[in-house]
Amino acid sequence: MTIIEFSQSYEREVVPADAPRVQRTEVRRAFFAGAWAVIQAMQEARRAAVSADSFEWPGPVLDELEEECSQFKSDVLKGRA
Repeated sequence: MTIIEFSQSYEREVVPADAPRVQRTEVRRAFFAGAWAVIQAMQEARRAAVSADSFEWPGPVLDELEEECSQFKSDVLKGRA
């Protein structure tokens, strides 16, 4: 799937059908901003791994990002985010 396809899927699941256009625009912008941030974090982790003496996939970095997102989801479900 492409980022726009993920974004559209997310919008169908989360944004009310009668949401105003401005809300849909802001949701799409926020989704892409989040995707960009994750891509940049992954690129930085890849660059660090490539510049190391021996190449290792930066699994710990991705694990940390996943944990951060998991915590945010938990906070959202509890009404704290």
